Amino acid sequence: MRKRPCALLTILLAAAGAALLFWAIAAGRKELERERAMERPVEAPRRLSRGASGDVVVTVDAAEQARSGIRTAALEAREAPREARAHGRVLDPEPLVSLAMEFALAEAALPASRAEHERAKALHASGGGLAQRALEAAEAQLRADEARARTAARRLRDGWGVSIAGLDPRAREDLVDRLVQREAALVRAHLPPGEALAGKPLQAEVSALGEEERRLPAGEVLEAPTIDEALQGRAFLLRIDAPGAGLLPGAAVTAHLRAADEPLRGVFLPRSALVRHEGRAWAYVQEAPERFARREVRLERPLEDGWLASGPLGPGERAVVSGAQMLLSEELRARISLAEEEE
Repeated sequence: MRKRPCALLTILLAAAGAALLFWAIAAGRKELERERAMERPVEAPRRLSRGASGDVVVTVDAAEQARSGIRTAALEAREAPREARAHGRVLDPEPLVSLAMEFALAEAALPASRAEHERAKALHASGGGLAQRALEAAEAQLRADEARARTAARRLRDGWGVSIAGLDPRAREDLVDRLVQREAALVRAHLPPGEALAGKPLQAEVSALGEEERRLPAGEVLEAPTIDEALQGRAFLLRIDAPGAGLLPGAAVTAHLRAADEPLRGVFLPRSALVRHEGRAWAYVQEAPERFARREVRLERPLEDGWLASGPLGPGERAVVSGAQMLLSEELRARISLAEEEE
């Protein structure tokens, strides 16, 4: 009879131990689940999507916009003179220097030849002692010097145009000196084949490759005397008077030619709204309070503090003018995350 309480106690202790073990196992599992949950990467909200027109859309909530300094502004309509873009190079002045010197020497010889010829004619007519042979020699020299001057003038005109060939000697010498001293430059620019330009350009500007925003005005726009056989586009000679501009002979440039056509219309895009990606220009437009679409834009011409831009941008639309680069970075990071998830 006394053994029964002992057996009962043993059973109770065993049950308690089993319950404690079960509780410990359950608690351990819960703790393990919590640790695993903490170790899982936090899934970022989906920020990328496509708009109705296929534009990339980045979603950023209001709090994140405030932290990142994202600001927008309404785009304003603008217009500017229409331009034709021509590609060209800065000319080496050495051929012009040689021709100008040849022409100057030929012209300089003419007064002396004419004077000698007139003297010989006068002496011969007065029955002086000057022989017929000497008169003929003076006349031959005059004709040779005149032919030399005509040849030099023709070569100058054919190579550099009527305007440069028709300069008075002092003005031509000044131009040559400025070209040699790199205080001026001559640019030969060709329009693309088939591109028309109504009349002679009224104005022109030149920018070096990669420096579209830095334009140098052309002091004079001249029709080129010849057309390139390979390009077959209308050609112009542009005189750039810009000491220290760094337009070295052979440098490739873009010429912006303006004629009396209808003005070019677009919107004013601040420089801060512009981002560059994959070699193209883009801007972010706010389509909704938390949605920003990246659109490709065409930069027509630089304006003060911005660009005249065309493309899928309209007056009144709100473009990101502060934080555009941050949006591009966020977009690229989100793309990388999506690519890693897909792998």
